[in-house]
Amino acid sequence: PGDRIMQSVRARADMVVQQMRSLIRKIAKEPIDLMDTEWQDDNLLSELFSSEYVDTLYLITNSAGKIISSQPTCVKTASPCRIFGDTHGQLRDLLMLFHAFGCPSADSDVSFVFNGDFVDRGRHQLALA
Repeated sequence: PGDRIMQSVRARADMVVQQMRSLIRKIAKEPIDLMDTEWQDDNLLSELFSSEYVDTLYLITNSAGKIISSQPTCVKTASPCRIFGDTHGQLRDLLMLFHAFGCPSADSDVSFVFNGDFVDRGRHQLALA
């Protein structure tokens, strides 16, 4: 049963990636850039995750949580590497970054690092000059 579940998760994740690539092309054709607060797409969840988006999101996030929790907190990566700062949860910004720099892929030798909020949060923050 575990293999069937993982195959289902993989199939849905592949579908989301294809939908994401389609959405990237759509956004890239927009004549002007928009602030995230101006970006309105009422069908975004179903466009990305299909009409069964609640189930798809649950499967993918549950699986991703298990994978991430088993990973070390500090990892090494090889070059070439693309490093990004915190996107503050802005999906449109992330999609535009993927449009500009390409998407992560298992077939590519380019690593992607997303730093998140660690540089400006809490007692152990990093000061960047």
